Amino acid sequence: MNRLTSTVLAGLLVGAGLTACGDEASSADGGDVVVGHLSDKVQGDAAFVLLPTGRIDLTVGAPVDEVTADQAGDGKKHSAPDGGAFVPVTWSHDPFGEGGVPIGVIGADPQEADVVLVSGDTRADLGAPYRLAGDQGTTDTGVGTMYVAVDGDGRSATFEVSYDGLTQTVDPATGDRAAGAAAPLYADRTVGVEAPCTQEGFAHGDVVPDVSCVVDAPVRTPYLPGHGWAADGDTWLLLGIDITISGVRVGATSYDVQSVRHRITVNGADAVEVDERSGDSEPLPSAVRGTWVFDGGTGADTLDITLDLVLEKKSGPGPSTRQETVQQEVALGDG
Repeated sequence: MNRLTSTVLAGLLVGAGLTACGDEASSADGGDVVVGHLSDKVQGDAAFVLLPTGRIDLTVGAPVDEVTADQAGDGKKHSAPDGGAFVPVTWSHDPFGEGGVPIGVIGADPQEADVVLVSGDTRADLGAPYRLAGDQGTTDTGVGTMYVAVDGDGRSATFEVSYDGLTQTVDPATGDRAAGAAAPLYADRTVGVEAPCTQEGFAHGDVVPDVSCVVDAPVRTPYLPGHGWAADGDTWLLLGIDITISGVRVGATSYDVQSVRHRITVNGADAVEVDERSGDSEPLPSAVRGTWVFDGGTGADTLDITLDLVLEKKSGPGPSTRQETVQQEVALGDG
């Protein structure tokens, strides 16, 4: 059977990667998809996949020989391929589902997903249960239930779900999943703690800065918008840092801070450039604040903060201007 888009369903199918069988032929071809009613839900084996855009739930029902006119969204009866079957599928997308990447930290930039049903020699491209909405959001396609024509009995259906170059596979019947680089999305969540950045940690000798330093709990994610998936077993490390230097005392002399230059590293490596919102997003003469991203956090990481200060005397003896460098190492906990 040729793949034809039903006029009635055209608005639902655009962007979803789905087609509906036509009304002329007596049977479907393997890989054809008949769209059902959004209100119909399939009962059967269920599985889910986690993506940077949230969670996709997939349910497969018992194979059937035909899709009745009442079940088909186009109101027509559809017969399975000769020797084949229809596999009923219900899917849904939760953009706030567990395990989603904290993309709001840097910016969303969601990508399209692609779901493929695999049964025997049949591969049916279903598209995705969501479409992109602007640069930072998604919206449902309006398609919830489908009947997928396959060659064979259709009793061993699995799914391949691809996102930005990575394909995960999942078997609803067994729950087996091959997540690859996405595996950290399924790990148990831990409650992170702020890193112990202190005023005393920047002091050395007679140089005592008046510093407020906050290093947020590290966030570890296998996916970073604009850079993609980390290598298998690794993660991207995101750190929110806020440092304000109110002044510096050098011996008996007090200084105001005229400017500060910083270098922030983790395990000796510089941060990854993401976009204008990463790094020092609010440059100020006496402050450093923003979100830094690092490649390959290990869970036992050391943050190094180096501040080059240009000082102007406020009171006391000594030179009217001077330059000082202060530094502190901070142990990062699990994110």
